[in-house]
Amino acid sequence: MTTSTRTCRTLAATLFTTGTALADPSPALDRMSISLGAFRPDSADTTLTVTSNSQALSTGELNLGRQRSIPRVRLDMLLGDSQGLAFDYYRFKRDTALSDGRSFNLGGQIYDLSASLHPEFKLDIANGAYRWWFGQGNTVAGIGVGVAYYNLRADVTATATANGQQVSGSDSYHDDAFAPLVTLGVRHAVSDSVRLYADASGVYKRGGETRGHIYNGALGVEWFPIKNIGLGAEYGYTKVRIHRDDPDRYARLNVHLEGPSAFLRLRF
Repeated sequence: MTTSTRTCRTLAATLFTTGTALADPSPALDRMSISLGAFRPDSADTTLTVTSNSQALSTGELNLGRQRSIPRVRLDMLLGDSQGLAFDYYRFKRDTALSDGRSFNLGGQIYDLSASLHPEFKLDIANGAYRWWFGQGNTVAGIGVGVAYYNLRADVTATATANGQQVSGSDSYHDDAFAPLVTLGVRHAVSDSVRLYADASGVYKRGGETRGHIYNGALGVEWFPIKNIGLGAEYGYTKVRIHRDDPDRYARLNVHLEGPSAFLRLRF
């Protein structure tokens, strides 16, 4: 082997090694990560209003109170070194019993002041976004666009005692929709085992029978005592406002959640 051939091969190997090193993602990002945990809001204000023009259901505003914890799952993966996909899913569910001090109409039946309501509702929210990350050091910033899907189901039953007889009625409401999603994020690696992050996302849907917005924001920290297994803690804020208008029914859901979350983190 000639000296020039050896020199060329050595130079090519050096360039390949250097290129590979430069192509490595920021230490603030993982090739793939999975987060399993729960959101436990300190503040959880929920109001559901459902009204039917046919008077099948007219409950007025129902303050559904708070839920102890909200399960949440996240998946992040890189496609290359600075782009990737992010998925997020959580469910907000309430099941409670209320005594109402007003008369109301349910199923064509007028209920007096001694009536009670049993509202149940479930809200599933799933997000998927394509994200771009900028920066190659310990700190990166990202922006993403995607789509959000929500599925809302509400059921209300009522009972009352009138003239010694118990009467009851029930009705339900269901709605789901897709809407555009925008995400923002910042990641900072303090060390290989400790990282800080901030995330924000917004969903806004206008036009049609269903419209409204969903906003999320969070500040968090990750700690990996083991290389691929760690813990995460964050403080988050969620605001949901959904309106539905059609010829027979009007519904409005307002949810405000604020509080800490805890996660089990897996990174690869």
